[in-house]
Parts: sequence; structure tokens; C-alpha cells
Amino acid sequence: MGAFLEKFRPKATEVCSLLKVMSHPNRLLILCALKDGEMSVSELEETTGVRQPVLSRDLGRLRENNLVDTRKESKAVIYRLVDEKVSYLMQAMCIAWDKGQLLHQPIRESETSDQESLQNMLTAQMRKGKRVKIQPDPYRSE
Repeated sequence: MGAFLEKFRPKATEVCSLLKVMSHPNRLLILCALKDGEMSVSELEETTGVRQPVLSRDLGRLRENNLVDTRKESKAVIYRLVDEKVSYLMQAMCIAWDKGQLLHQPIRESETSDQESLQNMLTAQMRKGKRVKIQPDPYRSE
């Protein structure tokens, strides 16, 4: 077997758990928005187009799974990514879907413009009054 497979095998369960939490459009948008830095709930709502009650639920789910952390700044709650691996994963997914192909080499600093173009697209949709369609999470058991 390949060396990569042997290194990856013990981490497969952890990766699957992470991907399960990320497997909702709203949570992906939140993580994508937080990839470049901290944001308040109101900034996340404006950037992602996810309405506040649903945004709070999804932020709670991300917090429960230790993907995001918070800090208080006056009355505002500021969110940030906890794990650097999530940032790398979000960047890889944005690039893969933007270019329509998977990467076979490490991500370079110069490719951060892909994230900026995604943010610009989301901001443009918000200005036009478009919202992200909210769908129930088929994988969430409550």
C-alpha cells in the first residue's frame, strides 16, 4: 500500500467526523467566510446571506465540534476558526470548485485571490437581495 494511505488510515475517522459537520451549505459558507479572519455574527449574516436564527444554530454546531471559537468585544460576539486544518481544507475546496479540478500540489499563497473572488461574489449577491436557500440538514439527528 501507498505511504500516504498508511499515514492517513489512523486519521480517517477524524476526517469523516469533520466532513460530516461541514456537510451543510450554511456551515460551509460560514467556514469559508471565517477562513480569512474573525467576524461578528452580523458580519457573517451580511457576508453569507444566512439569516440570524439559522446562523446561530449553525455557529452553535460548529462551536460544539470545536471548529470555531468565540470572544466578546463589547456586546458583539466575534467568531474565528480554531483549527488551521479547516482553513486549508476550505481553501482547497474553493480552489477545486473554482477551477473544476482537484489539486495535485500544495496550495500557494498566491492562490488566496480565489477566496477573495468568492467573497466578492457573496457580497454582490447580498447587494442584490439574494439569500442563501436554507434547507434542513439531512444528516443532523435531533
